[in-house]
This record gives sequence, structure tokens and C-alpha cells, in this order.
Amino acid sequence: MFNQYRGIMKLGKDCDNCGKYFEYNPSRRPAARFCSKSCLSKKTGHEKMERLHSRWNSQSRNEMLQDLTIRFNKYVIKNDDCWDWNACKVDGYGVLMFRAKSQKAHRVSWIIHNGDIPKGLFVCHKCDNPSCSNPDHLFLGTNADNMRDMAEKKRTVSKAKLSKEQVLEIRKMLKLGVSSTRLSNDYNVSDVCIHYIKHNLTWKDIE
Repeated sequence: MFNQYRGIMKLGKDCDNCGKYFEYNPSRRPAARFCSKSCLSKKTGHEKMERLHSRWNSQSRNEMLQDLTIRFNKYVIKNDDCWDWNACKVDGYGVLMFRAKSQKAHRVSWIIHNGDIPKGLFVCHKCDNPSCSNPDHLFLGTNADNMRDMAEKKRTVSKAKLSKEQVLEIRKMLKLGVSSTRLSNDYNVSDVCIHYIKHNLTWKDIE
């Protein structure tokens, strides 16, 4: 197809992501597959996740545990008593992303050190410190056990790592297009923490 106004040859095809017909200049985009950068990002992101899921599904349990341990050790601070968490915290509990899913640090610690968590049981804290992931401070219990333990200890939620002012600043910077990676580095929090703020999963009361 020849564009008489621009004086260039153009070809047309359907977008590999949305199916929309579009024209492109073969001399500039010889392998054009998408009608826009948005479609390129969505499709390639989806393809990347499919490759990751395929690799994850092919791994053995031991390989999965090795990857999980590496991820966990990246943020845990192992002390003689409670193990602290140097990343995002939600309601006082350490949180990390593993294989595109949000995981609580103390549950991950239990899996790494003790094996799977039986269905219907909770990982509870002996130390009454939600951010602690020391396996010696954890025990399994039912929901009733967990509620009773909380009531007996009169547990309070730990303060979050970020202030309200910082959360507002982060949301403002996200709207301006600043990357989550840069913000996580600037505020010394994990990418998970920025993800939760970006999608209004935490700090919901702040506008």
C-alpha cells in the first residue's frame, strides 16, 4: 500500500495482541507485530509470564524451595532473638513476592524450615512480633488457636515502615511516571511495598 501523502510504502496487518488492523512502514518496522507500544508491552509481558510459569511448573520441589530460600534470605535479618524483615510490611507482617504471588514472610519461613503448612492451620507467633520469621518463634494452630492467642496477648498492629507523607509522595511520583524500582530504592522498601501502594492494597485510608 502506497501512502500518496507521505510518499512512502506501507504495509498492513492485524495486531498480534488486540487484533486491530494497522499500517506500518516496513523499512522502519520490518517485523511489526503490534499496533502500539501498549499492545507490545501487554503481549510480551503475557508471553514472559507464560515462559516463567512453564519453567516453574517444570521445576522439582527442591528447586522451588531453593529459589524460595534465596528470595527469603534477601530480606530477612537474622538476629539472636526475633528475625526482622527489611522489606515491605502489611499490618506488621513481612511480605515478599514469589512467583508473581504475595507471600507472608513468617509462613515462608515455616515452609523452608519445617515443610508444608497443613490445610486449615495457621502459622502463629510465640513472640507476639508479627514481623518476626524466626522458625523457633513460630507454631502451628487452628484459627481458633490464633484468635485466642491474639486475645490473650492483646496484640496490637506494628507501625508501618513508611509515613503517611511518604505514601502520598510515592503515589504522586507513580502518577508522574517514576518507576517502582527507583521508588523502592529511594525509600528503602521492597518492590512489593510499592506495588501494594500503587494498587491501593495498603494505606487505603490515605487519599
